[in-house]
Amino acid sequence: MREALIRYTTLFGSLFLVALMAIPVLAWRTSDRGVPAAANFEALSPLVAWGWILLSFLAFTAISAFVSRVLNAAVALFVLGFGFCVIALACGNVQEFVWSGGHPLMLGIEVLVLGLLVTVVSVLIFRISGGLPELVSPPDAPSITSLEALATPRALSFLAFGFVAVAVTWVLLGSMLSGQVLGAVFLGSWVAAAIARLSMPTVQPVLVFAGPILCGGLVQAVLGSGIGGNLTDQLVAGGYPRLLWVMPLDWVGGSLAGSAFGLGFAKMFFEGSLVAADVDPAESDWKPVAREQ
Repeated sequence: MREALIRYTTLFGSLFLVALMAIPVLAWRTSDRGVPAAANFEALSPLVAWGWILLSFLAFTAISAFVSRVLNAAVALFVLGFGFCVIALACGNVQEFVWSGGHPLMLGIEVLVLGLLVTVVSVLIFRISGGLPELVSPPDAPSITSLEALATPRALSFLAFGFVAVAVTWVLLGSMLSGQVLGAVFLGSWVAAAIARLSMPTVQPVLVFAGPILCGGLVQAVLGSGIGGNLTDQLVAGGYPRLLWVMPLDWVGGSLAGSAFGLGFAKMFFEGSLVAADVDPAESDWKPVAREQ
């Protein structure tokens, strides 16, 4: 009972804190249209907007690091994503982006930069927490966040599953409203993370959280480099690519939160069994022992 109380208090307390910390960010990313800018480079002061986003990463990561020790890495990164979801919902959508004169290529570049930040934070959280508790590595295995472990083909393939998230997001996008766009990214990331986890149950999914962001940014950069003409007319006429409806913080918040839910869903299929990370049971006599959660 006491442990459950600690866990729930940690979870809901951390969600409240990151939501509270998200509020000041909005005041420093106002666009020339008087609303929170859809992208950092559209704010009246892009450098200040970027500075506050970096401060948000630092603050949210500090809270998530604590959560990862009490709960686990997936829940910790969900908390991080929740903070950015709060910011994303209050920011302008694609209409504000286009009407403010934003360029889609810059949109993709900003998403890629944020994706790299999420990659670094994900590695840090997994290092602090020791990884998902149901995956136990043998004593002589390299650290799950070492370059040796992250550079393996299976570990890197978690990034490629980001294209699955992008595809599902594209299918689900039916409205330009911020909530609907964020929901599409969330569900796309949920599906991608679940498939990735089920496909590679013996690998710590360190990079799965950044996959949708990096892949989404890459697709947006490609689409943005080939689009021209009057973007407002294209948006009104329905010719504006749907994947360009997704704003940078939609990718960040939706990917982190959705991937965490996807891993949680996949975990249901491994109940009652412990699988050693990067160890093939058929080739090893080592038997994993559950560590305390």
